[in-house]
Amino acid sequence: DDTLRKLAECMKSQKRTTDVLTRYGGDEFVILMPETKAKDAVILLERIRDEIQQIKLVENLPMTISCGIAQSLSEPTDSSRELMRRADLALYQAKNAGRNCVEIWDETMSKALNDNDIETKKITKLQRRIAGLSEQAEKVFIQSIWGLVQALEAKDPYTKKHSANVMHYAVGIAKTMKITPKELEVIRRAAMIHDIGKIGIPDAILSKPAKLTPRERSIIEQHPLIAVRILDKMTFLEQEIAIVRHHHEKWNGQGYPDGLSNTS
Repeated sequence: DDTLRKLAECMKSQKRTTDVLTRYGGDEFVILMPETKAKDAVILLERIRDEIQQIKLVENLPMTISCGIAQSLSEPTDSSRELMRRADLALYQAKNAGRNCVEIWDETMSKALNDNDIETKKITKLQRRIAGLSEQAEKVFIQSIWGLVQALEAKDPYTKKHSANVMHYAVGIAKTMKITPKELEVIRRAAMIHDIGKIGIPDAILSKPAKLTPRERSIIEQHPLIAVRILDKMTFLEQEIAIVRHHHEKWNGQGYPDGLSNTS
């Protein structure tokens, strides 16, 4: 890809001789900076960011990058995996702050993501994976997300083929309502992806054979909102996302997450 080549060449020209630049996958790069303090890394990355903005893309738009920094302090917990996790959180923070900026990892980032006993690392990873697909064809995205749903359901015999069955019946009912082909496709897609939010629910709760505790029930009831968080960058799925969010609502208002009732 010509854009990635230009990006790599720019970073290579700006890095120091002691730095190691490598592609990490997709459109991500890693720069290892030996004997470098975080504040000095910021200076280098800001210089790289400024240079990259001089590269013009389609319609003369400037290229931008988001950067996350993690510093190893030679502590027992500073494994390479942990260091990459911290850098990943900092990168996510940079993107969440509006993109085209540099962020340094700190403890608050990990704490902020550790809410409601939900496996937010999986959510973050999936959010970024989906965001990377946003510029590709919609069919490729749907095939990818469908593969993730099938992999998720395969882990639990109770939910195996659940989404496929929901899609079958939802489409069948929709056809009897004589809706437009476009509306039918929205129903089909929403049925395919309606449970993707369960990827953020711990397996111990999803597969628990016994009755769930009130706390476990409240956690699992987060999965429609998790799905919205995962899919919210996919603007072409706006109608499907609304269906996914509300697929557990009930006519009497006893459903979740918003307690909608009647024709709300």
